[in-house]
Amino acid sequence: MRILKIFNNSILLAQRDDGSEVVVRGSGVGFGRSTGEEVPEELVDKTYVPSGATPVERVVQLLLEIRPQVLSVAELILDEARADLGAKVSEHALLPLADHLSFAIERVESGDVATYPLRWEVGTLYPRETVFARRALRIVEREVGTKLPDEEAVPLALHLVNGQFVDGSMALAAHVTDVLTESLTVIAERWNGELDVDGMDASRFITHLRYLIARCLEGKVVPGLDVRVAEALREANAAEYEVAAEVAGLLEREFDFTVGEDERLYLTVHVARLATRAAKG
Repeated sequence: MRILKIFNNSILLAQRDDGSEVVVRGSGVGFGRSTGEEVPEELVDKTYVPSGATPVERVVQLLLEIRPQVLSVAELILDEARADLGAKVSEHALLPLADHLSFAIERVESGDVATYPLRWEVGTLYPRETVFARRALRIVEREVGTKLPDEEAVPLALHLVNGQFVDGSMALAAHVTDVLTESLTVIAERWNGELDVDGMDASRFITHLRYLIARCLEGKVVPGLDVRVAEALREANAAEYEVAAEVAGLLEREFDFTVGEDERLYLTVHVARLATRAAKG
C-alpha cells in the first residue's frame, strides 16, 4: 500500500495495489512518513474500507473523534455477534456502531435520556439481535464502566441488522423494519387480524423476507422451481399466492427492485403456513 495522506501519527489514507482507497490505523504508522511512501504494514492495526454510507472523509472523522477504547468495544461486540448470531455482519457496521456507542456513553455521562419509537417493532422482528443487543450493553458496562439504559438495545439491534445488508446504512435498516411490519399487516388483514407475530411461522416468514430483500438488493437470484411444482403451488394456494404477490408488490415499490416469480412462490409457501396457523386460531 502507498501513503496518499497523513492525518496524524496513527491514521493514514492509503491506496492499495488495485487502486482502491483505504484508511489505516496503527500506533506510529504515520510517524516520520511522507506521501508516496509504502505503508509500514507491520504497524497497521486495522484497515477500514470506505462504503457508500461511510465514505473516506467520514471514516477519518470518526477515527479522529471516537476514543480507541470505544472502538475496541465495538470490535468486540461485532466479533461476539458474529459468533452468537451465526450471521455475516459486515465490517462496514463497525464505525457506525462505535459512533453510536460513543454518543450513547456521552448522553449517560451528561444525564440525557434517548427514546426510540421502534422498540416494539425491533423486538418483534429481530428477537435474536435484540437479545444479543442486551448482552452488548453488559459488554459496554464491563469494558468501559458506563451502564447504558435498556432502551439502547433498540438501536444496537438495528446496527446488527444493518450490518447484514449490503447498503450499510441505518436508514435502510429502519426502512426494512417498517416494510416488514407492513408486510405482516397485509397478511393479518387478509385473515381478519388473526396472526401470531411471536410464533415460529411468523419468525420464519420475517427471516425469509429479510434475506429476500438482501438478495434482491444485491441482484442475486434464487434457484428456479420445477415448472410442475410451481404450477401446483399456484393452484393449491391461490389465495396465499395473491397475498404473496401483494407483499412482493410492496417490496418492489419500496425498494425499486423486481421480485421474480420464483421468489413469489417461496413467499407463497410462507404465507400459506401463516394462513394455516391463523385458520386454526
